Amino acid sequence: MSNCEGQKFVLFIGKIVSFRNELTARGVNEYSENVLSFKVGIVKVLESVEFFVSGGKMKARQNFKVIISNKYGFSLLELMMVVAIIGVISVVAIPNFTRFMGKARASEASSQLAALFTAQKAFQAEYNSFHSDLSTIGYQPTGDLRYTTGIGAASAHTVLGIVLDPTHFSTAVNCPLAGSNCQNAALNAAGAIMAALTTPGSATNTTFTARSEGFVGGAVNDVWRIDETKTIVNEIPGGY
Repeated sequence: MSNCEGQKFVLFIGKIVSFRNELTARGVNEYSENVLSFKVGIVKVLESVEFFVSGGKMKARQNFKVIISNKYGFSLLELMMVVAIIGVISVVAIPNFTRFMGKARASEASSQLAALFTAQKAFQAEYNSFHSDLSTIGYQPTGDLRYTTGIGAASAHTVLGIVLDPTHFSTAVNCPLAGSNCQNAALNAAGAIMAALTTPGSATNTTFTARSEGFVGGAVNDVWRIDETKTIVNEIPGGY
């Protein structure tokens, strides 16, 4: 570093010290906003001074700026960018979330049909027949049901050795009965409580077809079907 450069640097540091002493003399607290801003500026200045060895002499970077500034909050452009990003995320996320909720609710249909299948097979093993009287054969769901599940039509045959009510053929009929532990909360696409399956199934001595139907947010009712072979089919996807 030349004598001229060294003198300029010493004068600069002297001005910094004088400025700090002046603030102290005025009674400005060293943790006040002005002094903190000043200290931030000094740190930036000292960081910008880069010493390196060249030809055995110390040289200082000459072109540096003193930056003393305080910035709070965000600019309007930054805020608008954040709003735009949130909007894009919402457009992508909300439809996916709706489909996810629809699929989650549709799991009720498959689980209820599986329970109905188990009850039908147990009854058929004992009485050698399937039937539409779901309560008597052992299918008794609990809780608030978003799907109406059952045969949906009365069985035309009788079973020897047992009294059955063929009209107890779905949760829309059975849940309102005294002593039931379920609530028919299944809605159709119009928002009304479902009183029956749109397309009923059947139950005979050797075969049965049952359905589970409900509205889960699509354009139409979501309809699932099961038979005596335990083949579950989503006959009418609910639009999720």
